[in-house]
Amino acid sequence: MPNCEMGWIEAQRRSEIAKSSHDHRAEISLAVRFPRMGKLHLGAQLGVLFIAGAITSLMVTQLHIDHEILQFGKAESAVSPRWVTLSCGLGAIMIGLCYPLADTYFSSQPHVQISASTLIRQLIIFVGLILASVKFPFENNVDMAWTLAFIALLVWWIGDRSKIGLAISLMHTLGGTFFVQSLALLGFYRYTDADFVGVRSWMPALIFAGSVACGNLARILCLDRASAGSALHTL
Repeated sequence: MPNCEMGWIEAQRRSEIAKSSHDHRAEISLAVRFPRMGKLHLGAQLGVLFIAGAITSLMVTQLHIDHEILQFGKAESAVSPRWVTLSCGLGAIMIGLCYPLADTYFSSQPHVQISASTLIRQLIIFVGLILASVKFPFENNVDMAWTLAFIALLVWWIGDRSKIGLAISLMHTLGGTFFVQSLALLGFYRYTDADFVGVRSWMPALIFAGSVACGNLARILCLDRASAGSALHTL
């Protein structure tokens, strides 16, 4: 009887070890597919990205309306329509999450340490880029486009420098520019002095810089707890 009891205990212990190993492998597999999301729950992280995109769209659109660069219908000529804010918020979620997911899938990391201070430097340059699009006097849109494109690449250089990040940002720029152009051609709004298929030629630079900054925000949100705390302490 003692031998039978000892055998049963040993079998039970092996079963628990096997179950624990299986659960650990499942957790690792899930972590590979969906990066760990740090201190915030998924819903809160999506909310942060949505708010960031919405605020950015309000700022850009209102500045362009005030400086008579962008025009909507008569009923909406003074303020940014709600559908613009909503679409940009949802776009920020889709764009932002592409970066940490691509980092995980391709086992790639930015060549710059992801931190709050890096993100703030990117945001400062991005805001300067937005202000330059309405404040700086340029002889024509092409000169402005080349200048803003150089500044947009600086945003990527400061906070990423990886080939994967550059490729994702360029794809988002192409897709975002096509989307903005399509809405302009369909009559949802009108850019004055448009010289690039319904929009101004410097618009891709704004989309590129915004994509890079949004991606780094998502990367910080997707860091694990220890790394997220370290990133915030570098501020």
